[in-house]
Amino acid sequence: MRYRGGAGTLTPVEEKLPFSQAPDVMVVLGVEKKDRGSYKQWEEGNIVPQVAIEIVSPSNTTGEMNDKFEFYDHYGVEEYYVYDLELNQLQGWLRSGGEINRNSSNGGLEKSFIGSEF
Repeated sequence: MRYRGGAGTLTPVEEKLPFSQAPDVMVVLGVEKKDRGSYKQWEEGNIVPQVAIEIVSPSNTTGEMNDKFEFYDHYGVEEYYVYDLELNQLQGWLRSGGEINRNSSNGGLEKSFIGSEF
């Protein structure tokens, strides 16, 4: 079972903002496949999204993107990707040993959950 979401809100704890984020795409394996307006992690067996993808828009600031990274890192997302349309650049981070680290292999990005190499 899986949940793939786009433009929905990820809320990891039963709190109000700022404890939520709206990734452009997220993948959550191990949850019931159903329509959701948002992903409330505490209502889904506390299953953390395995993948979060953000697409940089011209209105995003560096501080905003840093806050997003810190959010996904803090709440345990396994893989985090940022695609910058203007630079045509994809960056990725993978969690290993409890830490999320920049992923770079042979100049590309390798991923296990989405089963692709970029």
